[in-house]
Amino acid sequence: MGTSLVQAEIVISDIQVIDLGTLPGGSTSSAQDINDAGNIVGSSETSSGETHAFFLPAGGVMTDISTLPGGDFSLANGINDLDQVVGVSNLLNLTSGNLAFHGFEWQGGVIQDLGAFPPEDDIDSASNARGINNSGLIAGNVDLAGVVWDLFGVPNYPPFPPFVRITDPEPFTPAISFDINNAGQAAGTLLSDAVGFRWQAGVLEPLVPLQPSGVDEDAYGINELGEVVGRGLLAPPVRYHATLWPNPATVQDLGTLGGENSEARDINDDTTIVGSSETTTGDTVAFIWHADFGMQSLGTLGGANSKAFGINSSSQIVGESETATGEVHATLWLVTLATKINIDIKPGSD
Repeated sequence: MGTSLVQAEIVISDIQVIDLGTLPGGSTSSAQDINDAGNIVGSSETSSGETHAFFLPAGGVMTDISTLPGGDFSLANGINDLDQVVGVSNLLNLTSGNLAFHGFEWQGGVIQDLGAFPPEDDIDSASNARGINNSGLIAGNVDLAGVVWDLFGVPNYPPFPPFVRITDPEPFTPAISFDINNAGQAAGTLLSDAVGFRWQAGVLEPLVPLQPSGVDEDAYGINELGEVVGRGLLAPPVRYHATLWPNPATVQDLGTLGGENSEARDINDDTTIVGSSETTTGDTVAFIWHADFGMQSLGTLGGANSKAFGINSSSQIVGESETATGEVHATLWLVTLATKINIDIKPGSD
């Protein structure tokens, strides 16, 4: 009596590449993150030539987030499912008369300064907010210290009302915290040791390097399973490959699109990963990766290069791409994933 064999695998059935345009009058833009509702954030050139953060609701019109008071530059790095947006903007330091960079949080047209180390009015201390979860925890850095802010916490001291840094500045110094999931796990890079980390509630777990003798790795994204993605160093020859850490003690090289270097920037809960890779022609192209189909190109808007920075639970992907005319525009990739089922019916089986 024979037995039947049924195998299922995820495959790509379609990829649509959509130009998201720019703020009115601008020529360049880039999308950095997308939430589960399909709302997108990033940055765009304006008609005056400045770079401003934007919020783009699904099917809507790109909105200029503007800047902190006195500033002329901003970037939006992350968005959660409550449409709370975080990023970085310069602002006028009224004490020093200089422009300083501070992380911000924006929602519903209101932008708020996340502050920096006191006395930032005297030393122009800088901060950057890079990711936010649905509980209002924000991952980023203040000067060279990796920090996590809590939007709903009780402030320890000025200039943070109504915010509080959970890490001040320990446990990761110097460091950059790039992303944070809803469990409060942050992923980032220890700058002093060039080692990626996963952090939660004061406990820091270094990520195993891609090769035993190596370090020099960056962790950029984390999903709800605590899986981390980024890039790791390989040598010789010296090159970086997109990397997956299913847990801090396990590492996987995701390879490239035929070139030497690649990096992974984000991961969803289905362990679908996005980033960019060099190709055999030397161009850099956005990719999608899954264990079933490996690394696949997402294509471009007609130009040679593209990069992917964010993915949501529906495998909607955002980033930037060159157009046929050579401009760089914020880009949305709509990827349709299907389940391919192979059924081998053996003679005499049911």
